[in-house]
Amino acid sequence: MGGGGEPYPDIVQVKGNRESTSPILNMLYDPPIATKIATINQCLCWRNPGIIKEGIDQTQLVLDDGENERPDFSFLVLGDTDSDTKYGEKLQAQIAQQLREHMDTCCFTLHTGDLVYPFGSGEFYLEKFLKFYREVFGIRSPVKKTDTTRLVFNHPIFPVPGNHDYYDLTFLPRLFAQLSLPLRRWLKSQLGLTLGWDSSNQGKAYAQAFLDCLSQPHKRSNLAEYLNQHYTAKTETGRCLRYQPGHFTRLPNRYYTFRYGGIDFFALDSNTFCISGSSSKPKADPDLEQLDWLQQRLIDSWHDPQVRGRVIYLHHSAYSTETTRWEQPDAIAVRGHLRQVLDQVAAAIGSLPEKRPLVDLILSGHAHCFEHLRTLDTKHADSNLNWLVCGGSGASLRGQRKDEVEVMEISQSGYVQMVARSLLFI
Repeated sequence: MGGGGEPYPDIVQVKGNRESTSPILNMLYDPPIATKIATINQCLCWRNPGIIKEGIDQTQLVLDDGENERPDFSFLVLGDTDSDTKYGEKLQAQIAQQLREHMDTCCFTLHTGDLVYPFGSGEFYLEKFLKFYREVFGIRSPVKKTDTTRLVFNHPIFPVPGNHDYYDLTFLPRLFAQLSLPLRRWLKSQLGLTLGWDSSNQGKAYAQAFLDCLSQPHKRSNLAEYLNQHYTAKTETGRCLRYQPGHFTRLPNRYYTFRYGGIDFFALDSNTFCISGSSSKPKADPDLEQLDWLQQRLIDSWHDPQVRGRVIYLHHSAYSTETTRWEQPDAIAVRGHLRQVLDQVAAAIGSLPEKRPLVDLILSGHAHCFEHLRTLDTKHADSNLNWLVCGGSGASLRGQRKDEVEVMEISQSGYVQMVARSLLFI
């Protein structure tokens, strides 16, 4: 990515009061970035010689619904859908009902991550996500109740992983959860913490629920035949996965792209290019492979005359005025990496036609609210872009900073600059 991948050094956040540490979060373990990447890559047989030989692009899909070239279409967005509180469950049920009312007019749904809470246990995707959204997305249940590897959606849903999809329980709570049903009930009643039997296995549970895990024995043993059955769509980057609602609805990777109605959608896994909020953990190297991929795909998109627009969606919100997220190190890191990518793209394509934005819309979650922000002159290529935060789809809602609708930064030279303004907050 030309510049090494570290966030721009002039991104320093104006400080305020930090969110208090929750007892629930103290029981959770966030795997290292390298572990997250390695776990998912192993599930996908990433860069397997047999896959490369077939000329298959494992970061692209084609939505085969018979309408993917229509110029006018609508889609839904939701994020942070789970909650362990009764209020959150009630809210989630209401949101599911609202979604049902729009299913006939919307072509697909984007999910900005944190599908389950508090951690990505395989059983939670079945017992908690399906509980509210089975009818919404027309989810076909597997033969075994505990099997998430064969889920099929009648309505297309394109998620990205959130931080809770990667979280695991620390050793002692996990051990106690396995041994003591009374303990699990007590934690649920006193702390609002649901402890399942399974762990996320560093994101493997998410992968098994939504991604095409080519490492599964029945796929790997007949890999060429399987690829010829499901990777039949042809694009400029090679053969890719054909997403068929009601038939085959796996995703090719934790980050991927697809085109619909002339709009390029870029789904990102922001968990691997953000840093931990804990000062006790060393800063990990960012996911340069994914960032390089985004940079090149955006450049390719701008060089394709058939593309009318571009949408990026990811979990962590680079900009927000929500009380607990506005100054998080993760948000600052994601902002810096996106800026660096967009700067490289802008330099590669030159001046934009008719003052069009480099990216038409950036969608995210993580902040538990709905918010529309617009960046100002940031001195970078993320200036004057529209950002929508869609993170209030069931998780506990949080408020906006009092009397603060602007996002401020302290430049490296020491002066305060306004980089974004909140236009709507719910």
